[in-house]
Amino acid sequence: MIKKRLVIKKNLFEVSFWVLIVYLLSGSPYTTINTEFSMVIDILAVIVLPYLLLVKKKCYKYSILPLFLLFIMIFLTMISHLEFQSRVYWRLLGTIIVAYYLLKKYGLNNIIELFLKIMVVISIASLIGYTLLNTSSVLNNLPTITNVNNVEYGIGFLFNYIKIYPERNCGVFWEPGIFASYLALAIVLESMTDTKKLNKFRIVLYIMSMITTTSSAGYVLLILSIGLILLRDSQLNGYKKLFAVCIILLICFLTLNIDKIILNTSLSNNKYLIKLTSERMKQSSRTTSIFHNLSIFYKFPLFGGGIDYVTSNMSSWADISTSTYILSIFGFLGLFYTIFIIWGIFSQKQINIFVKILFCFVLMSIVNKEPHINILFTWIIILGMASNRNAFHKNTVNYKNSNL
Repeated sequence: MIKKRLVIKKNLFEVSFWVLIVYLLSGSPYTTINTEFSMVIDILAVIVLPYLLLVKKKCYKYSILPLFLLFIMIFLTMISHLEFQSRVYWRLLGTIIVAYYLLKKYGLNNIIELFLKIMVVISIASLIGYTLLNTSSVLNNLPTITNVNNVEYGIGFLFNYIKIYPERNCGVFWEPGIFASYLALAIVLESMTDTKKLNKFRIVLYIMSMITTTSSAGYVLLILSIGLILLRDSQLNGYKKLFAVCIILLICFLTLNIDKIILNTSLSNNKYLIKLTSERMKQSSRTTSIFHNLSIFYKFPLFGGGIDYVTSNMSSWADISTSTYILSIFGFLGLFYTIFIIWGIFSQKQINIFVKILFCFVLMSIVNKEPHINILFTWIIILGMASNRNAFHKNTVNYKNSNL
């Protein structure tokens, strides 16, 4: 009995440690205070590498291939540009190794289950903090920190906020857009992991939190996520297929007519929704970053421009579009990043085609509306899907080594 308690405590400590690491390296404001901290991922990668090489000799089918191709992408570019000293490559390599380690140790299915539970806690705390902040003076004396971009945060640990944007809920993350991305993922994953039973309380909680972020891109993700909820049944037959087509057409209609809907209604008074109009989108950093990065890719299609060239020719917004940012650095090998997302989603066996299409739009939008090249949790999701065709459903995956 004593041994069992000790094992539980040991596992709880180990899981808690990795939860903290994933959080700190997946959009936490604390890593923006001192960017050197993010290099801890390389130390962790060196520690866990023997586990992958020696302890886990037998790999699951296909699971090692994405890791191998990403290693080639990084090392060939590093060698071709003689940039062995660049921390960007080593940090990316470390992030991929740690993501793969966590997948092998715990399994994506269990990681997602824990993620959803954590998002419930974060969402509740954020809504309480957001309400108190905007309706009272209770949180006025929270400790503050300033990051490398001189952005000042009020720190409540389970609820942080940007001092100049108290009306925008960013939860525990560095900005509201990141929080909106995680909430969209939570809605999607909540819908896909169990198509027969939906936790309505959690969905409502995520939606309420999403609304308080006032993220224009988040509102688009919310529409896609709700569409995915409606189409989540693993088998769509008869009228359900017709309903699915109608949902997809409705989303397309809303997207194509977004300008008219916003400009001709009271929504035009919302400074966040107005960002979604085509004229504003053309001028936004999310759009300009795509063309900026692609221009570098067209110039250096084989091995990319390398990190030194890309960094010296970028503005502060140039790495927002992760897919094209990786292309600009690594050339055609950078296509692996986007291929793994698309392949990972469409290779899933337990998800119908309509859900796959919407999920693909959601995830591609998330990774291209803010920089995700070094966000650990995103890599866990991408590598987990690319190496497992039954990545989500609770009843189809059995991870014997899970300590969660």
